[in-house]
Amino acid sequence: MDVGFATTRLRPGPTLASLGSAAYFLDLVSSGQYTGHWKDCCRNAARCASLSCFYVGRRVETEDWIDDATAVYRRAVELGRLPNAEHTANYAAYRLEVLSGVRNGGGERASEELTELVEE
Repeated sequence: MDVGFATTRLRPGPTLASLGSAAYFLDLVSSGQYTGHWKDCCRNAARCASLSCFYVGRRVETEDWIDDATAVYRRAVELGRLPNAEHTANYAAYRLEVLSGVRNGGGERASEELTELVEE
């Protein structure tokens, strides 16, 4: 479903970012669209990269895909090492600590998109 990321009249900033997060958590867009949306709506895409990864990790964690959540949180921590990165990487590091020792019941990935996100 196209929620109008490309055609919205809103300027980059908090409102557009919030709409993107709402769309992602309501299953209106994929994780790839969501992380791409952050690149478009954040004035400093490198600064916000860890933020979108953190939220993808939280979503995947709530669906009990612990291995995938761990991989996405690791990516958020890596992105948090960039200069002037958003502080959300600290939350991702905390979630990694909490999840240590917990694993998925199955060995499969939640989706191919997560594989792409983690391997970027």
